[in-house]
Amino acid sequence: MESLTRLGMASRRRTATLPGVRAQSVRDHQAIVEALSRRDPEAAANIMRQHLEIVESSLHEAVA
Repeated sequence: MESLTRLGMASRRRTATLPGVRAQSVRDHQAIVEALSRRDPEAAANIMRQHLEIVESSLHEAVA
C-alpha cells in the first residue's frame, strides 16, 4: 500500500501545477462521493474510471 501512496504523491506533484487539474480532481471526487451516497456503485466506478483516465492524461502532459 505504501508504494501506491508514493506513486499517488509523485503523480500529484507533477500534475498539480497544470491549469485546471486541481479543480477537476475536486469535481471528480465530489461526484464519486455523491454516487456512493446514492448507493450507486456502478456510477461511482464509472466516475472513478473517468477520473483515472484524466489523471493518466494529465500525467502524460506533465512529463511531456
